[in-house]
Amino acid sequence: MALDACAFYYDGISSEDYGLYYYQIASFSPDAGKINNGFSVVSDRVSRRHQPIHYGVQKSDHMEFDIVFGALEYLDRKEIEAIAGWLLGRTKYAPLVFDSDDMLGVQYKAIFTGLDQIQYDGATIAFKGHVVCDSPFAYTETLEKIYKCSSGSTEFYFTSFSNVPELYAPDVEIELPANTDWKMENETTGEIVSFEFGGANTAPIILTICGKTKVLSYTCKTAPSLALNLYDCMKLSGEQHFVFPRVAVGNNKIKITCSGESVVHFTSEFPLQIGY
Repeated sequence: MALDACAFYYDGISSEDYGLYYYQIASFSPDAGKINNGFSVVSDRVSRRHQPIHYGVQKSDHMEFDIVFGALEYLDRKEIEAIAGWLLGRTKYAPLVFDSDDMLGVQYKAIFTGLDQIQYDGATIAFKGHVVCDSPFAYTETLEKIYKCSSGSTEFYFTSFSNVPELYAPDVEIELPANTDWKMENETTGEIVSFEFGGANTAPIILTICGKTKVLSYTCKTAPSLALNLYDCMKLSGEQHFVFPRVAVGNNKIKITCSGESVVHFTSEFPLQIGY
């Protein structure tokens, strides 16, 4: 792995807690670094046409690599058992962070699928772990931005720190007063997200938009029996139009139009093409 690190954190636990450090031993060394290995062009070639019909590119399903780490002294069976219990057998991807100056604020979503013992003089002193990530990308740490929007129109800039040249959908939480419609215009991308309740939101709500799953939900503390179909309320120019908040790489000029005061929370883990 092309990293200058001493330790790593997995699921919030440091390798130093187990006396383990990131290094190279004998003939065992981490993988050489690659960036987004696995992009492929999707196209067709037809007769009497010298250029292909280009449909785009297809990303690889995920990134995977080996890392090598070990202790300063030989490890006994109890210590090996504890290390295996920490790294192996997980059913969900967990954050993997390397303690390196040039990796500050960067994490992978990873599962360890294998752990090989490296022995010296017949005793275990190190491991080679195989890591499978959830995508071809690393991510920024979780970033949160909160904007207070006054009645009428409010404009601000929202920055995407991704270097992946495509639109990114953050998680959005909107605090709305009763009898309030809400619209978000991204003047950078030209996309509009609009909720028109037609007076059905008779009590204050907290509206949640999951950027990953495209699921809408809400909570209402003052009127638990309030029933809203958020998908019916999501409209553009009076027509059903399922557009979720998305941002382009870099600065995005955002305009929020609301018939009352609202508070908008953006939660993001921007994808990064940095490889391993």
